[in-house]
Amino acid sequence: MGISATRRILSTVLSVLLAIAMALLISMLAMNVTLSNRTYLEQNFVTDELATACTDQLEVKYTVLEEETGIPSRVFMAVTEENPVRTTLSSVFQNAFGAEDTLLYNDNMVDYFENLCTEYLDESGARYEEADVHRAADKAAVIYGETVGLHEVESVSSKVLSIRHRVSGILALAAGLAVLSALLITLLYSDRKKAAVYLCSGAAAGSFGILLGAAVCLLLHVNERILLSPAVYQAVAAGLVQKYFSLLLAVGLVLSVLFYVLLVTFVRQQREGSSRSRRS
Repeated sequence: MGISATRRILSTVLSVLLAIAMALLISMLAMNVTLSNRTYLEQNFVTDELATACTDQLEVKYTVLEEETGIPSRVFMAVTEENPVRTTLSSVFQNAFGAEDTLLYNDNMVDYFENLCTEYLDESGARYEEADVHRAADKAAVIYGETVGLHEVESVSSKVLSIRHRVSGILALAAGLAVLSALLITLLYSDRKKAAVYLCSGAAAGSFGILLGAAVCLLLHVNERILLSPAVYQAVAAGLVQKYFSLLLAVGLVLSVLFYVLLVTFVRQQREGSSRSRRS
């Protein structure tokens, strides 16, 4: 095997490594500013839209509870005035990453609703059984926890924390591999245009890999496989994952076009240079 053939094989291998490194680098950079970024997650979870959705669901559920207990729904909804839903959402989010309570259903909440009900019934002069009031308060607390609290959070928070810890390491590895591969390709050729062809082919392949991977994930609806309840949280989480893959899709498309154009340009220039050399 001649030197020229060996150099082509090495260049091809290095281009493949460059493609892998670039795909990892772009994916991890996007992950670093989105799904593994706690500030980004909080900004997208703790929103007025989510708080409104939770409040609307509470109103519907407490209206049903009113029909069961005879206690007006406004008595139960008083919890949203003393503890604004958006503030509660922020606490739930913080607790999710601190291994603290995110369910919001506990004895304190039951006692809180029991006091609300008792105060209303005493002021209205209605006769009641303490056991009935306790059952109504317990149901109200369950509804609040199911609607505003966050369930199945252990696996999600642990995954986010695990990803966050790994992203920096993968970023460093991918960046090092990309720089090393590019440097070795450059050193293999004195003709910079030939080196540029292999560099652009690797970068184009890596970009297309990002584009293809993101497209497949979007088509397979990978974002819908996240398990969270209540449904409003599930919808937000699924939307965030979809945004991540959509971002990768857009970046992959732009970079694929860019490096493909550069690749075609350098290949054309290389062929023109070879033709001139043969004629001379």
